[in-house]
Amino acid sequence: MLSNKGGFQYPITPKAHTSLLDLVTEPSHRIAGDMLTVAFEADPEVVRAFVPEPIELDGSGLCYLRFFDTWVYTDRQLTEFVSAERVNFGEAFFWIPCMVDGELYHYMPFSWVNRDWLAYVGRAAGQPHKLAKVQMTRFHPADSVYYGPHAGVRLTFTVDCIGRVLQGTLDLEREFARESGELPVSISLPQP
Repeated sequence: MLSNKGGFQYPITPKAHTSLLDLVTEPSHRIAGDMLTVAFEADPEVVRAFVPEPIELDGSGLCYLRFFDTWVYTDRQLTEFVSAERVNFGEAFFWIPCMVDGELYHYMPFSWVNRDWLAYVGRAAGQPHKLAKVQMTRFHPADSVYYGPHAGVRLTFTVDCIGRVLQGTLDLEREFARESGELPVSISLPQP
């Protein structure tokens, strides 16, 4: 994670309290929200055109699209109001599994975010973030249909960046245990 010391974050101030990233560098920061990962098969020749040499495709034939609708929480929210623009963000990116010197990596040719501070930290971490309008169907525990992921729910997602660059729908059909081995990739999430 990026350091909050030494005026590294912009805009530069003595204690970095006005930086774009001050909330996500606090020791108490937590991130929670909905994540949707869609695995799909793609033509290896088409994918190869997006992956620079000497990086090699991993041979799985899979690519991934990942969406986040996320909230940042810190202990500062116990004592002050923090606007939604500083704590809620949407993010979407393509992710291609690749190999470099026998190690698995994930190449990201496209990514979009809806907050300037996230574009800043993403670029510092090697993600080619572009500012865009990133949206995904939201769940809420008080809604009678969209109270959470379950069979029969349709999720929609879009990215608008100087026009619509991505849109899709996903119909949830069934639930299965994370340990079932049915996911094409291991996704580790913190346990409550």
